[in-house]
Amino acid sequence: MGLAVIYGLPPDRRKQLLRWAKTSPASGWWDSGPMGMPGELGALTSYEEDAVRMTKWAPGLLPGLLQTAEYAAAVMRDDGHSEEKAQSLVDARLQRQALLDRRNVDYLAIIGIGALRNMLSSRKDFVEQLWHVRCLSKRDGIDIRLVERPTLHAVGGWYLLDFDRFGSMVHLEHLRSATFLFDEEAKPYQEVKRRLLEIALPPAETTTRLEVITKMCEDGSWP
Repeated sequence: MGLAVIYGLPPDRRKQLLRWAKTSPASGWWDSGPMGMPGELGALTSYEEDAVRMTKWAPGLLPGLLQTAEYAAAVMRDDGHSEEKAQSLVDARLQRQALLDRRNVDYLAIIGIGALRNMLSSRKDFVEQLWHVRCLSKRDGIDIRLVERPTLHAVGGWYLLDFDRFGSMVHLEHLRSATFLFDEEAKPYQEVKRRLLEIALPPAETTTRLEVITKMCEDGSWP
């Protein structure tokens, strides 16, 4: 209930989530996660465990669930975190990624071309990161789609989760906080998802394009 109040859920939604919690185990590594892990990250991880579909729109930064440890560490350092805090957050991110291995997932990452130019790490680590994304694009349950065309929606990313027992939720990440949107507030993101998929490369073309870009990055001609 505390998180429901903190994140501004309306009373009827709080009651519904309480009823849901009584019939669903909510414990996991996030309940006693790495020291200093933000509360909203624990809440997000709990939601991920129960989601039946996950869609990440990442216009400028590769999705956390697809990041290598080295690239994730570079992201955390660029965000101003100390080495100790950065490592703690990377550990939490890697534990979240285990979700993609533990069960059949329906994870869609729609990635903007800007994210493939955002080389926050060394070139060597970025090449390894790009190869990692390409390999994941071939796995069952993981659908990666590249958007190279200009779009208004490049101004900001979001994370849409769909559930069996209660509608949808959108996670909006801010600099040092996050917002959770539910039900009616989440509906517009379903439409944006549809429009982005209309302009995104198909899965096979995305995989091929990722291979080309990765090789260009290896020889120094990208980004």
